[in-house]
Amino acid sequence: ESLEIYADVLAKHPDQARIWMSYGHALATAGRPQNSVAAYRRGIALNPTLGEAYYSLANLKTFRFEETEVQAMRANLKIADVSGGDRAHFHFALGKALEDAGSYAESFEHYAAGNALRHARVGYDAAATTDFVQRAKRLFKKEFFASREDFGAPAADPIFIVGLPRAGSTLVEQILASH
Repeated sequence: ESLEIYADVLAKHPDQARIWMSYGHALATAGRPQNSVAAYRRGIALNPTLGEAYYSLANLKTFRFEETEVQAMRANLKIADVSGGDRAHFHFALGKALEDAGSYAESFEHYAAGNALRHARVGYDAAATTDFVQRAKRLFKKEFFASREDFGAPAADPIFIVGLPRAGSTLVEQILASH
């Protein structure tokens, strides 16, 4: 249903780059990767500095950037007023493109630059995460789950995948979904 809604909105407002990107997300989720690529590229055509659209292409895992797209990302990183969020997305997407091309050292440089920008915006605190994990371990014991065995969905087959960003949880989800 969301695909129909996005298509309707885009028919009325075809010049909205971020809506094209969101449509690309919905198409990817619906298992239509070629259509999602086209939607992301349409968003990029409307707003060439929309780093998140490039990042979304990279996040498709099986997508490979064309050389013209790599050059466009490099050019966008030279633009002074590209926002920090878009700049980080360009670095991550370039990291993926260069990794795919076997340029591992330069790929790592872009991943590191993207992570530095992300860290400056997010302010990750390793000690707070360690504390959170330790508290979760103390709480989520066998007894905790036993006392709640009648909770939740009645289906015998729900699978929950949890993880931190860039830890591989999306890949695990895609592997399970393909079976």
